[in-house]
Amino acid sequence: YKSATPGSALIRAALRDNPLEDPNAWADVEDVSAQAFLAAKGFSADAVKMIDHTLNGDSLETYGMANLYRSLALYALDREGGPSGHLVGGMQSLCTAMAAKADVRLGQKVLGIYEEVESVRVVTEGGELHAEQVISTLPLPVYKKMEVKSAFDLGPLVEALPYTPIHQVHFRAEPRDYNLWSDGPMERIFTHRDASGAPTGLYRAWINGRGATHQMITANAYDTPRLALPELMGGEVEILNTVAWTGFHLFSGGAYRHFQPGQSKAFGRAFEDQSGRVRFAGEHSSLFHTGMEGAMESAEREVYSLLGY
Repeated sequence: YKSATPGSALIRAALRDNPLEDPNAWADVEDVSAQAFLAAKGFSADAVKMIDHTLNGDSLETYGMANLYRSLALYALDREGGPSGHLVGGMQSLCTAMAAKADVRLGQKVLGIYEEVESVRVVTEGGELHAEQVISTLPLPVYKKMEVKSAFDLGPLVEALPYTPIHQVHFRAEPRDYNLWSDGPMERIFTHRDASGAPTGLYRAWINGRGATHQMITANAYDTPRLALPELMGGEVEILNTVAWTGFHLFSGGAYRHFQPGQSKAFGRAFEDQSGRVRFAGEHSSLFHTGMEGAMESAEREVYSLLGY
């Protein structure tokens, strides 16, 4: 594995030993931590430390292998559909186009969702909204900051399921034709390329897990990048923006849900059968897909359920 990047080393090892053939069955596989998995495969302590530093999760110790087995089974299925593509303007353009077809109300911080006998009452800073049915897609950590009364008991899921913290730094520097994995505070740096594949000089640093949370606690979001990036990139750096999805983010509490070892069996199918006037959806509640695809899958599931399908 010495020729592999830290992230792909874990993936290669999992590919050789993936017990999951059907992505739908991911919640039923025997789960262990990624740290225990790598140790059983004979990875050295230094190798494990480097993989842990650039992991798409909190830590190898708290990251269940069921997460990775599921993703790898989905990738195999996706490859049957042909090569992947890109949306002009980025993935956000898809969300923007969908939002344009709906009555989206911005600046309406939700304070509580209350399921009543004949309706649902949603209390916001701007007033109250009433509906016969409500589908809530808020990230799980957000429910800790508001009151929810529903037939579906959301409490155990909110308390148990962790979210991956991510801190991104977007910057400009001399164009370089490679990505970078480091053992420093910037962790990973990805090169942006134009339509022909040539580097543009735009980059994003991707800091996940404990490193992202640590930077939010110990320093201004711009301080560490200003100090670390010029030396790492070997020249002048212009920081364009920083964004952080961590526990300090009021409306997210993190970037996306992941399962700790053993949680996939306990919680993987928790959202499958819901009843009542308030239903819960979002990527954290999907059974099959992950990410944006999981968010849409879960929305379809609850809409069809409300319609009686």
